[in-house]
This record gives sequence, C-alpha cells and structure tokens, in this order.
Amino acid sequence: MRKRTFSERSEITSRQEYVVKIALTLGFFSYPKKINLEDLSKRLNASHVTFA
Repeated sequence: MRKRTFSERSEITSRQEYVVKIALTLGFFSYPKKINLEDLSKRLNASHVTFA
C-alpha cells in the first residue's frame, strides 16, 4: 500500500485514511456516536477487533 505523510512524525496508509474518512462521515467520532465500532467494521468488511 502507498503511504501518505501528514507530518514528520506520522504516516498512515491510504486504507487507514479511507477508514478514518468513512468513520468521520458516518458519525463515529460524533457525540453521541451515530455508528458504533461493530457496525462500522461490518460496513467496511473488517473485524471490529482490528478497528479497536
């Protein structure tokens, strides 16, 4: 996977960037949450343990 640099100290993969954008869009970081971790992981076809 291709890596993108956001600062000198951190790099994330394009997949990680995609997951964060989807989580933001679906309200995972909202208060109260609009989607929980399990539903988010199902939507992205990944284990909730991976996201935790």
